[in-house]
Order: sequence, then C-alpha cells, then structure tokens
Amino acid sequence: MPLNRLLRRIRRATASSSAPPTRIFDLTWSIPQEYGGLTKVMLRRSRNFVTLLGIDVDVLTLDYRLDVAEARQRLREAGELIDGMRLRNAWDEVAGYDRRALRRFGGRPAAGIPPQHAPGSTNTTDRYIEYFAADGTIDRVDHLRRDGTTFLIDDRTGSTRRLVLLDHDGRCVSEFARARDFYFAWLDAATGGEESILINESKFIATFLHRYKRDHLRIGQVLHNSHLNPGTASVNGPFTRSRIEILRHWFEYDFLVFLTEKQRADFAAAFGSAPTLVVIPNSTAVDEVGHPSPENDSRPPGRGVVLARLTSQKRIDEALAAVARVGPEMTLDIIGDGEKRAELEAIVAGSDVLSSRVTFAGHVDGAAERLRDHSFILLTSSFEGMGVVLIEAMARGCIPLAYDIRYGPSDIIDSGVNGYLVADSTAMADAITGLLDADAAAIADLRRAAVAKAATFSDDSVTARWAELFSRLRTTAKNRPKTIVPALTAAPETAVDGGVRITVEGRAPGEDFAVVLGTRDGSCAFASAVDAQGNAVFSGEELLIVPAGATLDAWWQWTGQDGIHHPRIAVDADAAGDEAADSPGAERRITPYRTVKGNLSFTVG
Repeated sequence: MPLNRLLRRIRRATASSSAPPTRIFDLTWSIPQEYGGLTKVMLRRSRNFVTLLGIDVDVLTLDYRLDVAEARQRLREAGELIDGMRLRNAWDEVAGYDRRALRRFGGRPAAGIPPQHAPGSTNTTDRYIEYFAADGTIDRVDHLRRDGTTFLIDDRTGSTRRLVLLDHDGRCVSEFARARDFYFAWLDAATGGEESILINESKFIATFLHRYKRDHLRIGQVLHNSHLNPGTASVNGPFTRSRIEILRHWFEYDFLVFLTEKQRADFAAAFGSAPTLVVIPNSTAVDEVGHPSPENDSRPPGRGVVLARLTSQKRIDEALAAVARVGPEMTLDIIGDGEKRAELEAIVAGSDVLSSRVTFAGHVDGAAERLRDHSFILLTSSFEGMGVVLIEAMARGCIPLAYDIRYGPSDIIDSGVNGYLVADSTAMADAITGLLDADAAAIADLRRAAVAKAATFSDDSVTARWAELFSRLRTTAKNRPKTIVPALTAAPETAVDGGVRITVEGRAPGEDFAVVLGTRDGSCAFASAVDAQGNAVFSGEELLIVPAGATLDAWWQWTGQDGIHHPRIAVDADAAGDEAADSPGAERRITPYRTVKGNLSFTVG
C-alpha cells in the first residue's frame, strides 16, 4: 500500500476516536560515542517516522553514564537528531525533579540513608560518583544534580540493592529494591499515560522489559541479530545466550520485528507462528544516492572494499585470504576500526602479496559515500542481523559478494543477478576472479540490477511497512491474554527413534493451535501444530540437539482475540506413563513425567 494512503489511514483512525495522535517511544540503552549499525538504524528509522509519517519520536535511554546534553549536541551536529525527535535519559530527568515530583515518582518508603562508603577507589564526574570494591566491582553510585547535591544513592553493598531517592535537602523520599523498578517508574513518567507505541532495541533491556505491562502502551522488540548461535545447523537451537530472555517471553510482546523473512520463518519453526511476528527490514538512503551510468563508470574493476567494524564477528581475515588467491589486478580498501585492527594489519604486513594491495582507512565519517568509488564489496561475517552495508553498496552500483550466512545476505542478494552468495574464502576468490574476467556489459547488468534491488529497501518503502504495523496496532486488541486452562487432555508417547507424540483430546481453543516444547534453560525450543487427528509430533532427529540430562517442558499455544496464550500443559499422573522409552532398541530415553504442579515435562537420558 502506498505510504500516503497508509498515513491517511492512521490520521483518519486518530480523528475518529478520542485518542491523541500516536506517539513513538524508542528505547535503547545508550548512545555510544562511536556507535554502530543498531544505533544508526534506530536513529534513521526515527527520522523517517518524523519526516514521512509526521509522528514525533522520543528516544529513551537508561544508561546513567550517558552525558545526554553532549549526546544531543553531537547528534544534532551530525544530522542524526532532528526537530520532532527528543533524546531523553532516565537519570538526567529524575535529577531535575523537585520533592513533589519525586514523591509522585513512586517507590516504597525509604529505610534511611545508606551509610557512607568506606574509603577506596572512586570515579568522580559532575553527574555521578562511583565507589569501587577491592575486586573492582561497583559497590555504590551517588547520582548528582547540576548543583552537586545527591538525588539518588544506588547502594549495592547489602544483600538487597537499594536505590534511594533524596530531595534537595538530603531527606529520603522513597526507594527501589531493583533497578528495573526505577526504570519502570521513569517509563511511566516519560510516556505520560498516552496511547503510544514503545519499540525496544536493546537485548539487555529485554531481559526485564517483558515485565513492564501498561494498558496505554503497545510494546515491541526488534531482533537486530540472529537468535541462533553462529554455526548452528538446527533452527531449534542452541539459541544465542544474550537473547534467551527475549525468546522465553516473546509471546508477551505486542509485536516482534524481524529484519528478514528467513529469520521469522526459522523462529516460527521453533516457537510457533503468530500474527505478532512481523518482518520489516532496515532501510537506507537509496533514492537520492545516485550512481554513475555504465558508460561513465570510471571505477577500477579490481577495486574492492570492506566496510565493517574490525571484530571477530566480521572475519576480515577471511576476506584477506580471498584477496591473496586473486591476481594482482585486485586491491582492497578496509574501512572501519575495531579491536582486531592491529592483528589484521600484522597479517597484511607479513604477506608480500597483501602488503602492496590492502590499505586500512580506519573509521571514516560518511563512509557509505566511498562505496561509489569501488567495484565490489566483500562481506565475510559469521552472522548478521541483515547487512545494511550491502544495500548501501548496491545503491551505489557496488557489486556485493557475501557469505551465505544467517541472516541477511540471501534476503538482499539474488546470486548471479545483482551480486554473489558464496560459501567460503575460496569461493569468494573465485567470484572475484569471475568479476575481473567479465566483460563490461555483464558488469553493467550486475550494477543496474544491484541498484534496482536496493530500491526495495528505500526509506519510503520500509517506513510504509512500519505505518501498516502502526495502523494494525491501533485497530486490534492489546496483547493481554487472560490465564486460561483449556479443556483439553494430553497423552504423551515417546518413540523408538527418540521422538515424542502428544495426542490431544478436546476442541482447539484458537488459531495456530500448537504444542511447544522447550528446554528449561531456554537454549532449545520446538513447535508442532496440532493436526486434524489431534496429534503434535516431534521427531527424534530434531530432538537430537537436546543434551542428555536436560528437561523439556511442554506448553499449549494459540492465538486468541486478546493475544497469544501460552499456558503449561496440565497432565494426569496416569497420562505421564510411558512404554516406548523402555522398549528394546530405543535410541534415547525421553521420559514424560508430571511435575509437582501437575504439568507435563520430559527428562532426556
């Protein structure tokens, strides 16, 4: 649907109700001095909401170390923060509260001011003082107002953490026992009870955000990177440890955004399908970029580029290995910085082949514009959320050569049409050689096709997909299912091959009715739709990734009018018996049992 039609639909929905215009709150932990792709994507998306949808955006941050005034100035000078966008910080705003505002802020009655910290190492700034224990951990943080008085003491020395609010006279106002309670109180104050949408970018914040439930907010999470461990063959796990809390509680969000269709499909295979799972890629500037026409394209055909952070994830050493296998007509410029730079420079310096053909440019502002001077770009990452740099290159007629990894490159590149997907450095070297041997007409065709594909990721195109999501959120019920125990019975059986079948008796309670199994540590998950015969089947082959000694818990799952239901499967003691596990020839022993709460689980032997 065209963007202007979607925008009119949102405005009509607003005009026809008493609700105020939709506001967007974008939540992230901080704005680093040298920020990477996640922050760039978030800021660009926010600007698009302002300029294309006419919706103001508040960027909310929780890092007490962030100098928000400096960050605002830095972002405005860079054109990243525009009118209609506000950068806000929890600690900065609470520092400005008077006693009345502090009392409204919440918390429990304070149990007095924590005692002074013992003399030791400190880190003092004009906004906070950190006190360190002998082992280097932070024992306490005093948070300061602009006049130097303390407005909050974060005492971590006792068995219970205490975040104590103080007025300008040093009197206790209230306290919080957990940092997340302080954050939630500020989110309440920051959003003001307005009907709004909150988009979370941070995987760390996601470890506790699922507990924040407010009727006025539609809360969503963006998965910026793979939820699967790099190199994992199975879609069922093991999952990336840093994202396990998102995966454990995904059904509690109003929407979960994936950057690629492939990742959404893999996620649904493990956790079940739901209408809250949406695919919206990242966007980049493509319409205004411009690129040389084939007849005026003067870039050297052998000039390649890598544009990336120099980290282990990016595996730049494999790009160097590919270059070493190619003829001398190829050169490589490496744009970016990171902890691997010295190691990579040593590899180049120690090679007669590479030392004359590879250069390191370091961090470059506006680096994407350099891509128009290069014939092709190399991407050798072990994983990506999407790989926006490929789109930036394609928009400038720079041909992408990328490892075929989860996720991103295969959603962007049509191999052989507008770039190439390869398996390893040897195949990448072959692809580079193929480009060098190709005639001018073939190269021109690749560049035209790359530019055309990049256009599908334009700001207008991608923002229209966000507008469609916002429109749907305004007209559907908030994801707040009641706790319902369906009138169903489950009969588990295990098979000789180590698989599991759960036979269901009773009427399906809603759409997408499925059984979900998950390891108790959250590392693996399996979903099976309940078929017409009432069976949910899990094969022994897919369950092989579950390690011996693990426990699998079982849930019902379905989509109702009020959201996604995800209750545990209750089971009678008799139903948890099992015969196949004791059968001769069983490859693995998977034994169902009834937990102390009467729910179905399995032990894996």
